[in-house]
Amino acid sequence: MAVPFSFASKRLAMPLPAFRPEYFVALFGVALLATACGGAGDSENGTPVPDSNALGQAEAALSAALSAPYGTEHNYVPAGELACAESDFTNHLQVGDLSSHQPFAPPPGGLVVKVVEVLAALDGVNVCEPTGPIERCVIVHMGLDSLNRFDVRLQFLCLTYDSATAEYAYPKSDDCYRIQSDSSLMMEPDGLLYWRASGGGWNLYEEHVVILSGTGATWAKIDGETEPNAGVYSESELRAVIEQNGIGDGLLSLVPIATPETRVLIAGDRYDEQGFHQGVAWMPMGIKLDDKEYPGAPYKNKALDVQTPCPSHCPEVAFRFWTKGTAPRSDCR
Repeated sequence: MAVPFSFASKRLAMPLPAFRPEYFVALFGVALLATACGGAGDSENGTPVPDSNALGQAEAALSAALSAPYGTEHNYVPAGELACAESDFTNHLQVGDLSSHQPFAPPPGGLVVKVVEVLAALDGVNVCEPTGPIERCVIVHMGLDSLNRFDVRLQFLCLTYDSATAEYAYPKSDDCYRIQSDSSLMMEPDGLLYWRASGGGWNLYEEHVVILSGTGATWAKIDGETEPNAGVYSESELRAVIEQNGIGDGLLSLVPIATPETRVLIAGDRYDEQGFHQGVAWMPMGIKLDDKEYPGAPYKNKALDVQTPCPSHCPEVAFRFWTKGTAPRSDCR
């Protein structure tokens, strides 16, 4: 029996680099600056053309809402919980159609980015006013490349902050970054226009991804208007992962995961899990993750999760960062 590829399994094989339901009420308002993103697939397959209907659907998604937060239990993700969330991605989100589908194929070399490039992109974003405790964010847009492999685009944006409501917001921008094969970042002006258009990364995801949303459910096509297609991560949390693991000159891997909105223990030591959604965890490469706690350093030997999703937390919409998701199954601790 073939073993599904594990995006996280490469963490030990890689040489060590030189390097719910509750909300956290302390975060930010309307953001600014981004940097590039582009269409799906390889350049030899041509550049997709923006489609007004697809863009209209993306706008309609702004009003969508989730019934409960989801994600890993905390922003910091121990080894056992990450392994289970990665396995849940394989088991609950697949590529194909309702009659035939299979786990996602891995992108060549995985989705690995140089920390120095991430930090440079963050530092290059001017602070917005009024500012708050968190000044910038990173947004991960999920999709497929032209070969139906998991793919992402990144944005680095500033945040505005409303001190009266403790809410953040980020501005609308279609610029984004592509992760290249050498783990560097390449800016793609207006890239998200193509990402959402016919033949673009999110459009391909809408067309070819099916989801098993929970216990007792059957496979269904994802709803491109309501399914979260991007996750917002705070600058402070990402910097904490980098600093506490000493990977300033190292690498981060973006690992696709899936988590439910609710998970309830039922008779027979089984779980009723409902509302699975896809996400991405930031994993420090060359670091052996563990399940230990380190006082004052919660991200040491841990990955980062608990994205704040779009929809419904999208451009120019006030939000608070999520900091708690769903407790893991007992065998994942």
